Amino acid sequence: MMPASAQTAPSIGNGEKLIDAVTQCRAIAEPAGRLACFDRASSALEVARAGDGLAVLSRDEVAEKRRSLFGFQLPTINLFGRSGERMPEIQNFESSVSTVTRSGRDRWVVRLADGSTWRTTEPSRFPPRIGDPVKIRRAALGTFVASFDGDRSLRIERLQ
Repeated sequence: MMPASAQTAPSIGNGEKLIDAVTQCRAIAEPAGRLACFDRASSALEVARAGDGLAVLSRDEVAEKRRSLFGFQLPTINLFGRSGERMPEIQNFESSVSTVTRSGRDRWVVRLADGSTWRTTEPSRFPPRIGDPVKIRRAALGTFVASFDGDRSLRIERLQ
């Protein structure tokens, strides 16, 4: 291990390296060196967080962010978790209909209580009703199916 005086503060760019720098300080036996290392590492964390270079989220916050992105086709990168760690993919979620507007002949744009906006991709003569509960689930080939009020199921795509 390098002496504490030879160690430098980690660069602000990689959150895992910033956290690792803090935990590596524990390996320094000499108290003054250990304290200096903790000061440098915690200062780098503080600068990164203040400059929006680092965000700290709880598992519940990560789950909520992942749920809010349900329905979007995102690249397969590790946005929410440590490298190598895989969180289970969200398969479905439930909400309720807050607004409905026509989108062409017998197709509908539906805004849900959670703020997401979806459009039906197959015709339905009967629009979803405001207040209806809706359950959206993953279907084959990256598509989604919405079940409105527990009985009508339609293919649907995420707009916003």
